[in-house]
Amino acid sequence: MGNLNIERTLDTGKLFGMGFIDGKSFYLHHFNNFPNVDFFEDINGEKVVKTITENLSSEITGVYQLRNFIKRKRNFAMESAIIVFDAATMLEVSEDYLFLYHDGKHMDMVKRIVDLVLPCNKPRRKEPLEINLVVRASNGLELKPMEIKKSKLDLDLFYADDFIQTDQIIQQRLKKIKIKGLCYCMVCLVPARRLILDIW
Repeated sequence: MGNLNIERTLDTGKLFGMGFIDGKSFYLHHFNNFPNVDFFEDINGEKVVKTITENLSSEITGVYQLRNFIKRKRNFAMESAIIVFDAATMLEVSEDYLFLYHDGKHMDMVKRIVDLVLPCNKPRRKEPLEINLVVRASNGLELKPMEIKKSKLDLDLFYADDFIQTDQIIQQRLKKIKIKGLCYCMVCLVPARRLILDIW
């Protein structure tokens, strides 16, 4: 009988999708099989990588990380990581979520990983609040953080006399957790510089 030779071509464009390793493509290339995928969110990615590498070091065959240098902290921060295990299992870890890839045959290994991942909850935010702008970068689109600075507004100076009472009503309604209906404000200035505010 003749031998069957299978030639595999690696598409590096797909493997390095958005600047770093694409987990599913890497799993297919590394283990020559399609993975089962388990998804976890609201986790602390850096804590996951630290916990997994410390507790399962003997089963790990490779760790690949993408890190950003934070100037104000003068240190590196992990953006994403790939952890490869010998039991046809792989983790793709981001800052606050992860994908667990496996072949469905090594469920003991999957359970060990899950048990280590679950306690790694995302920490409460200690840094100032920020918004993120979508900007174009060399590797595609990325988020650029901008810190939100609170500013105190003098309602007596900038708004009409009857706005303070309206502002209090709006704030009371917005503080309610299960509010029904829609609080919509439309503001316009008329030539007399009087503020008109309609609430539905």
